[in-house]
Amino acid sequence: LQGREEIQIYDPTSGSGSLLINIGKSVAKFMRDRGKIKYYAQELKENTYNLTRMNLVMRGIDAANIATRNADTLEEDWPMADESGSGLNPLYVDAVVSNPPYSQNWTPDDAKKSDPRYSFGLAPKSKADYAFLLHDLYHIKPDGIMTIVLPHGVLFRGDEEGEIRKNLIEHNNIDAVIGLPPDIFFGTGIPTLVMVLKKQRSDDGVFFTPKSLVKMIVNILEPKSGILLDPACGSGHILVEAFDLLFSMYQEEAYPTRKAIEQIFTRNIIGIDLDTRAKQLATFALLMKACMKDRSFLDCKVMPRVLDMPEPFEYPGLLKEFFAHFGISGESIVNECVEAFELLKQADNLGSIMKFNLSPATRVALERRAAEWEAAEFVPQLIKDAMPSIKLILALTDKYTAVCANPPYMGAKNMNDGLKDYVLNNYYKGRGDLFAVFMYRAASFLKEKGKFSMITMQSCMFLPSFEEIRTDLIYKLVVDSLLHLGSRTFDEIGGEVVQNSCFTITNSIASKSDKAIYYRLVEGQNCQQKELLFLNKTECYEKCTSIDFLGIPGKPMAYWISDRLLSIFSSSQSLVNVCKPSQGMATSDNNRFLRLWFEVNIISTNFGCQNAEEALLSKKKWFPYNKGGGRRKWYGNQELVINWEDDGKEVIAYAKQLYGSPTRSIKNIPYYAVSVSNPKPQSFYFNLKAKLYFLSYL
Repeated sequence: LQGREEIQIYDPTSGSGSLLINIGKSVAKFMRDRGKIKYYAQELKENTYNLTRMNLVMRGIDAANIATRNADTLEEDWPMADESGSGLNPLYVDAVVSNPPYSQNWTPDDAKKSDPRYSFGLAPKSKADYAFLLHDLYHIKPDGIMTIVLPHGVLFRGDEEGEIRKNLIEHNNIDAVIGLPPDIFFGTGIPTLVMVLKKQRSDDGVFFTPKSLVKMIVNILEPKSGILLDPACGSGHILVEAFDLLFSMYQEEAYPTRKAIEQIFTRNIIGIDLDTRAKQLATFALLMKACMKDRSFLDCKVMPRVLDMPEPFEYPGLLKEFFAHFGISGESIVNECVEAFELLKQADNLGSIMKFNLSPATRVALERRAAEWEAAEFVPQLIKDAMPSIKLILALTDKYTAVCANPPYMGAKNMNDGLKDYVLNNYYKGRGDLFAVFMYRAASFLKEKGKFSMITMQSCMFLPSFEEIRTDLIYKLVVDSLLHLGSRTFDEIGGEVVQNSCFTITNSIASKSDKAIYYRLVEGQNCQQKELLFLNKTECYEKCTSIDFLGIPGKPMAYWISDRLLSIFSSSQSLVNVCKPSQGMATSDNNRFLRLWFEVNIISTNFGCQNAEEALLSKKKWFPYNKGGGRRKWYGNQELVINWEDDGKEVIAYAKQLYGSPTRSIKNIPYYAVSVSNPKPQSFYFNLKAKLYFLSYL
């Protein structure tokens, strides 16, 4: 099919749509425009039919390129040549792929004898295998191709099937026959084969592959090389979801159940957590999932890879001596291993954020020796004791295809001294919260083009304290998607305190062409409502790239911003370049320090001083105070006065008593009582809500 501008693919027994998805993916590699692939699918069972369209759409295929039908393929011919896939003239496609139900009953009545699809003969009533084959062959173009999975018996069964087989051979339609082992397909032990047919062939030979060769190829291939890490796995919720997704992928690739589970446990997922109880729960959850797929997995000969923090390794002599016994040599390699084991003494406090400075040579040597000892028949107890530490070091120095986590949330003020010091020395820009540290750690785990996804506090999207994280991670890498979840993300946590966001980021340098998709789900009052908002794309923004936010002061993730407003930010200079925006004071007790101007003695009030020095010399107690208020278009809200006697002595003393330092709430004192014109020169003290802009102080 290579070199074609447009391609039509058809599966008359589509099931969940996996064959169409796989063939479409393969064909797309050789096309300039994936949007030129048209998918036709027909399925008899209604529940499975619904899965077909959903799976195609979920794989990013445009709905306009999908035509589906819930009907009996053998009874009514389909698809037809008009756009809707119906009509009178049959549609001939580039490729047909199918895995029909084996040896199914059907109705080979007189009407079928005149059906052009079955011109080579009618399959027997109890075995519709060749009926499906002839239907598929009928619908390919003269230069098209079809493949069909059939039971092995179609090669030698006689009577009506023998006659059909003879016609196919005489018309030179059979291109290849590939024998398959009996256990290759999920849920059946029937020996099967793949038959490839064409309407027009340039030679008359048939390619045969024995099933023993196919079985050998399946066994030596490494089908899924991707590895997912959850560095804060807790009780394993994310790992369990990953297991389900990976298992369905293996199913689509026709892996036997047990082998699929073993591949997932040994190659595809790994979890790490500080808490041993959490590790035990995650391991149990994954084993229960495995047993739901295959009860024989209760023997637990293959365990999922879930790690906790190992007990401190005790060695009676120098650690350097131990690594000599372990089989590690070379001074620099041994020194790096010793440093790693020293850091592990803090494992119970640091967990997955530990950084081990291992060179590639050291890691290879450690990994190789560990594999050799695991395969050995006899392992000394000392080495057994060290293996959990070595496995953790290897896991935390590996590179992963994907990292997914719901990391712990902990502000800097709640960190103990050891954790705080380590974060300041190794993750300075993420020092504000432990979830920010995990964001940096997740990015460091990734292979090139790898992805990490996390549920974090939404504060990382907006607050100035996380601006460095946005600059380093979110804007330098490629944001694929973001869910702005807001409060009540978890039904177990009520209120407005915990407000979340969830993002997926690719480890690749961001460019203007990397458009992200943002979902605003903050209006949902619980998990279910947020899910519906997401599925319905109620508030979905697809026009922004993460680079667009760099032009906004503070670099917030303002994904809802209009193009016009974004262009104003990018083309205009910042307000701080022409004046100094200044926040005023918070008295910390307005009832004590503020009054309406007509409530105080007019003799002790000064409305006309021009600056702070004049106010101090006046010996007055009450001075005009600008606190904002109701809407006034041009002028007004000059109703309050403040007790600023003796240069605010009482207000400042009260703030110092509360906070230890008055400047926490009494800000920008040099700008107090600066004269402003509105409409005549007059000075004001001002609070944090009535921000002022000073042009003459630049």
